[in-house]
Amino acid sequence: MTFKFRNKEIKKISWIFYSQLLQIISQFVNIIFLTRLFDPNDFGVFAVGMIIISLVNQVFILGFSAPLIQFDNHNRYYGTGWTINLIISMFVTMILILIIPIIVKNFLPEYVDYIYIYQLVSTSVLIVGLNNIGVIELYRKRQTKKLFFLRGFMEFLKVGLTVIYFYFFPDYRALFFSFLTISVIRLILTYIIAPIKIKVEIKIDLFKKLFNFSKWIQLKNISKVFSSQFDSVIVASLLSPIGLGIYNRSMIISKVPEQLFQNINDLYSYPILSKNKDNPTFIKKYFDSFLIILIMIASNVVLFVNLFGKEFINLILGKSWVGISEPLGILIFTMCINSVLSAFIPFVRALGFPKIEFKLSLYKTIILVIISYPLIHYFGLIGAAFSTLISAILIVPSFLNLTKPIIGEYVKNIYGFMIIWILPAIIIINLYEFSFINPLQFILNIIGFLVVYNIISISMILYFYPKVKFVQFFKSL
Repeated sequence: MTFKFRNKEIKKISWIFYSQLLQIISQFVNIIFLTRLFDPNDFGVFAVGMIIISLVNQVFILGFSAPLIQFDNHNRYYGTGWTINLIISMFVTMILILIIPIIVKNFLPEYVDYIYIYQLVSTSVLIVGLNNIGVIELYRKRQTKKLFFLRGFMEFLKVGLTVIYFYFFPDYRALFFSFLTISVIRLILTYIIAPIKIKVEIKIDLFKKLFNFSKWIQLKNISKVFSSQFDSVIVASLLSPIGLGIYNRSMIISKVPEQLFQNINDLYSYPILSKNKDNPTFIKKYFDSFLIILIMIASNVVLFVNLFGKEFINLILGKSWVGISEPLGILIFTMCINSVLSAFIPFVRALGFPKIEFKLSLYKTIILVIISYPLIHYFGLIGAAFSTLISAILIVPSFLNLTKPIIGEYVKNIYGFMIIWILPAIIIINLYEFSFINPLQFILNIIGFLVVYNIISISMILYFYPKVKFVQFFKSL
């Protein structure tokens, strides 16, 4: 690998790092500062609006990004893809404004007072449809510097706008207005930085090719959003807005690491794997290396939350939010499993098997639908958290069986990697009773435990998997 290519790749990875860093800072401010700024009721009201929007976006807005990254003659598909998405988004927005009052009155009566704000935020569906689909070209070429402004920077800006809006509308409205404002800013930015100018056209043959590739990904997205939101929908219907607000904050916190890994999948893993899909040696090295690092980071988060989460929440967020700690301790395990499984998706998609994504997501959705209602009905927020964890655990064997013929026999390494990283964490969580006298002792305990834990786990990886040269692989990029 030439020095010029290596230097170019390092620059691209650096912008991913900057984007991730800014998103971490944004999430940190969101979780700590905004949580203290708003009360659980505000977040409950906002959560219902986001559930409606996310469900509608995934069900009706077609996912053409994957085929446009994968196809060789991608340029001629942009106009058709953009036009079809725009027509659908316009239709869905009008329907949504009309049916939101019916949905809320019949299924979520505690949220009737907020119908107007839900109708307003439904216009974001149209805004998404108007976005320049030419942004896909940035993903194809892995122009991570430009993508930084659409992703990491937007998250940071949204937090800042929320704070500004709060001084004018000190309640849930500030959350909705900042969401809409960012949607508009992102729309404008897509036309400034995307290298493709879109024209209005519909070519049926091109649409068929796009749809045939993306239909399984679209079905997967639909089942995924149902599986990720179904528990929140049940919580909203059975519990109060305050209960939903607490659960929503727990979910937001637990999904921060998962979202960061997903960003890496979208920004780097899928494009580079698509480029090297005919190189099995590269595929194997990338799989082992990325999986080890991912599990290492995720398991550290699991250990931290379960050992120190309650004290951290009490110190940072205040006693009114301590109720987050119990569902969060369970949801963080779900995050770890979901993050590991999501690492498979770029490989499956890049190698041309999008149907597998749908199957796996569908299995998980079916399990969640079956178990979530009784668990939430009898155990409240803890039942909701356990429903997500159980569905994630039960899907692992199917995940590996379906992906092994595609990626390779080495996918079975996941069992060993997860045992080495997660089993010690579970043992420590159950054996160690944590208490502290002052913040300094609190910080020293965190650092000490995480350092010892990582030394033990890395030593075990090097001993049991000496052929996995993940350090050398990343040096070669």
